[in-house]
Amino acid sequence: MSLDIDFQSKTIYWNPIIGPCYNNCFYCNKKKFHKQQLQFVDVPLVIKDDRVVQVCPSLDILSPLTDPFRPSNDITKYTNGLSIIFNKIKNNPNTTFIIKTKNPKYIINHKALPNLIWWVGCETDGTIKTDAQYGYDRLNCISQHKQNYQSVRIILFITPILKFSDSFAHTIKQISPEVVVIGANKLPIDDEPTGDEIRDLISSLSSSNIPIILNRSVKRLLRD
Repeated sequence: MSLDIDFQSKTIYWNPIIGPCYNNCFYCNKKKFHKQQLQFVDVPLVIKDDRVVQVCPSLDILSPLTDPFRPSNDITKYTNGLSIIFNKIKNNPNTTFIIKTKNPKYIINHKALPNLIWWVGCETDGTIKTDAQYGYDRLNCISQHKQNYQSVRIILFITPILKFSDSFAHTIKQISPEVVVIGANKLPIDDEPTGDEIRDLISSLSSSNIPIILNRSVKRLLRD
């Protein structure tokens, strides 16, 4: 099952969980909803031909697992709820599903499904203000997971792109993502890379035949 990189125009959304994202990234306006509770809702999964299903696109469904203050019985209940979602994915093998996360260390808890693509957010391979894993930890977890399960499928979502190390491109090549999506914050934020640094990153990834999607937002940084 191959991925058409024009998948964004063919996406439908399935939201069996509603509530906040717990990643608390410094640039995200969803932080103010952090105190709300996540809820599982009975939303039917409607499958359409040649459509990609994105699961809960407005939140990271693995982020509650990072909360050290959640009671263990609450985590167990939430994990059981996630199992229902993954069973739905498994039972629809002819449909491609996408799940976004910035906490890939929890991906290892789920078997690699050929019709499931993990959309891993990784703004940088450095550190940022977030309750999610740091960038280098995310990349290391993906690398380890791919060693255990060669069939795991990854889209790397570098948005909003932040300053990165000289080894960022090399690390990305090692995890062999199906697509790399690069974008920027709508407004200037701290620690953004220069246009030349982004162009060098694009050139290096392109030399390894990694498909790249540039969001319109990144044009702001490429003007310099």
